[in-house]
Amino acid sequence: MLSTTKLIAQAVGSFLHYEYALGRGGMFSERYLTTPVSQALQYKYKCGVTAEHKHPSLKGAGGSYPRVDFAAVTGFPKALAVVETKWTNHANISRQAILWDLLRLELVARADNAEAFFVLAGERSMITKISTYKWSDGQRAASFLPFGKAGKIQVKGAVHVLGESLQRRFDEYPEVEFPCSLHLKSPYAYPQQVNEDQKSSSAKYQVFVWQLNMDLSSRERFVPSAKASVP
Repeated sequence: MLSTTKLIAQAVGSFLHYEYALGRGGMFSERYLTTPVSQALQYKYKCGVTAEHKHPSLKGAGGSYPRVDFAAVTGFPKALAVVETKWTNHANISRQAILWDLLRLELVARADNAEAFFVLAGERSMITKISTYKWSDGQRAASFLPFGKAGKIQVKGAVHVLGESLQRRFDEYPEVEFPCSLHLKSPYAYPQQVNEDQKSSSAKYQVFVWQLNMDLSSRERFVPSAKASVP
């Protein structure tokens, strides 16, 4: 049986190719991924799928809960799997937005003992640009997202580099235990190669899917209000 990572990537990638062949590429957006992601989750987990699933661990100062894009749910509200999606377009996706998605996924997966997946889809030229994103903890520079292999994001180092916009996110949840690092398993890309020439009849869209490695990501935590505890 296909791994969930491979299943989601092939479902989303095949759907985009089909829709693109029928001339619907102009409608593509993050919302357009709802059908293939939800159907892949239903097939894999044999349960209901909810969109905009209420986060079990984060509650804002105003009492509102952030949402995760998709959850395979049995015994509501407990999730078996959660998914965040990002659609690449010509408005750059920031490293802050990617990291915050990954952190929210990790918190849900930890609270519900669920699997967590991050989906990056869109034009290959834009995904290539995101693959060049770097961060440094002051000692070394590394790719922000691990393309082609498993990898780790040091949350502390990323916060120092990415600045106030990300720090404000943490300040909204001062008592929540966040992971000191995020570990991602090797991604699956579908298709492996695409044609980036917009004049070509070949599809130029690609999908990458990462699964969070919860066995490693949950080991060390920090609480934003206890800044001295951040390693």
